[in-house]
Amino acid sequence: MNKPAVASSHSKPRHCLRFLSWNIHHQRDKFEGLKFDIPTVRDIFSNHDIICLQETKGPVSLQDFKCFNANRKGSKSGGVCTGIRKNLASGIERIKVPNCDDIVIIKLKADFFKLDRNLNIINVYDSPAHGSYKKRMKLVSEEYTTTLEHLENCVSNIPDHEDITLLGDFNARTGTLDDTLSPYNIRIAGVELDPPVLATKNFPQRNNLDAT
Repeated sequence: MNKPAVASSHSKPRHCLRFLSWNIHHQRDKFEGLKFDIPTVRDIFSNHDIICLQETKGPVSLQDFKCFNANRKGSKSGGVCTGIRKNLASGIERIKVPNCDDIVIIKLKADFFKLDRNLNIINVYDSPAHGSYKKRMKLVSEEYTTTLEHLENCVSNIPDHEDITLLGDFNARTGTLDDTLSPYNIRIAGVELDPPVLATKNFPQRNNLDAT
């Protein structure tokens, strides 16, 4: 996203917000300590107004930001944090996510941020499908509700007249699937698309490293 032509987050129009979503793979580095104290990381954060972090592996506290954390009980894995600049914090409301430690939702109030509608920012960390955490949770309860099922419930509870921004790490795996839709036999909302519209051969191939 291009940098707004403004001096700082304190002087820019409220609708010129800069978002960051980042899986930090633990907030501490083995050699450099707390990652948030590393100058390059602090510079990155200073250029954003709303920060969504995944795999924090513990509560996060950031200078100049009000942080909303969710951490798994009895587990050192996962963890999500959404931080918003303190000078903007009065314009947000945290939305509760019952029985789920992998999702944080904050609502940006339209009147404060000069938006047409309220904006719900959803920050998600979904563990790998075959990872140890999900395997353990399935052993604990046969009725284990997945993160994506919780997410579906959250989205369905947001009023239709409000907007949603979905950020996070979903550990999606595409394996050997095409990077684009097939140009044949594609129907979206009941409408059959003209094959030339989706000519995948015109797209550069992504270097897909997924093996599953």
